[in-house]
Amino acid sequence: CTFSDNTATTLGAGMYNTDATPVVINCTFSGNAAANSGGGMYNRSAAPSVTNCVFNTNTATNNGAGMFNNDSLPVVTNCTFSKNSANNNGGGMYNNQSAPAVTNCILWGDLATAGGNEIYDAISDPVVTYSCVEGGYAGTGNISTDPLFVDAPNDDYGLQFGSPCIDTGTSEGAPDADILGIARPQDTGYDMGAYEYDGK
Repeated sequence: CTFSDNTATTLGAGMYNTDATPVVINCTFSGNAAANSGGGMYNRSAAPSVTNCVFNTNTATNNGAGMFNNDSLPVVTNCTFSKNSANNNGGGMYNNQSAPAVTNCILWGDLATAGGNEIYDAISDPVVTYSCVEGGYAGTGNISTDPLFVDAPNDDYGLQFGSPCIDTGTSEGAPDADILGIARPQDTGYDMGAYEYDGK
């Protein structure tokens, strides 16, 4: 599914989840704009499973341009966040009293005017592992090196040859294929992000 160019006068322009446990797979959230928070996705008391998804060019006038988690427990696996922009905090993801599990993800090139370009935590305890986070983030297997997207200016978030995100993810909880249906893994290990590098 594609959620694109939607607007919200308050929260959750692309998707708003409250007291819900949706399963979101192989989706793109792009160009969505929230006048308050959660440009791409807003979660309140929710536990969504979000896998192989791309969050790009979403905006929030307040917090959490890509994803805003409020008292929520999302499981975010093999997702890519890039070029999301918040006027306050959390360009990629904003966590408020939440404990998301973020695995095999790439958060790179997001922007927050006040702070927390990639991940902003307010009274939260996320577990971020085997992910590429610009500026760094504590957790097992995390890296902070340019993921070498194929063509980020034109929203192509596939991985180039030599990307540090190739073969550096974990198999635990990883999907059997990427957003395009390419089998995982293609080589000796699972890749980070929504796209598995297939050597092409």
